[in-house]
Amino acid sequence: MNLKDTQDTKQLRNLSILIFGFLAFLLILSIFNVYPGGYSIENETTESFSIEKTSFLKKENIEITITHDNELRAILLKSEITSLKILWIVSCMVILGFIFDIVSYISKNKKNMLFYITIVLLIIIIPLSVYLYLSKLNNIESYLSSLNLS
Repeated sequence: MNLKDTQDTKQLRNLSILIFGFLAFLLILSIFNVYPGGYSIENETTESFSIEKTSFLKKENIEITITHDNELRAILLKSEITSLKILWIVSCMVILGFIFDIVSYISKNKKNMLFYITIVLLIIIIPLSVYLYLSKLNNIESYLSSLNLS
């Protein structure tokens, strides 16, 4: 085994530790509902459920009573909250993967066509995921306001 193989193995080990650490961090954040927007469904029964909106400094509880008139909006609200969490976790994982690829290319001094494709994809994916995330938050806010009015 030569010196280059040892360095590559060491870099791979360090990268693996970093990836698993970040995935554990994401798992902890998702368990404790710490993510932008911070909506979570609590105390769900067939007649009502409560939504907890967590921000950095405060928690807000919103109680929703399910009636025949607002049943569909309540289901859509639950679906939007679930998809918001999934979008957050998947976006973080994909962006992390692209960043690790870019760091790997830079550390190996390889700036080939794949390196530039990765950068272009990252430039496209970040604004797209932010836009999708903000539209999900707007949908949740509109469902909440329509449920509170009825």
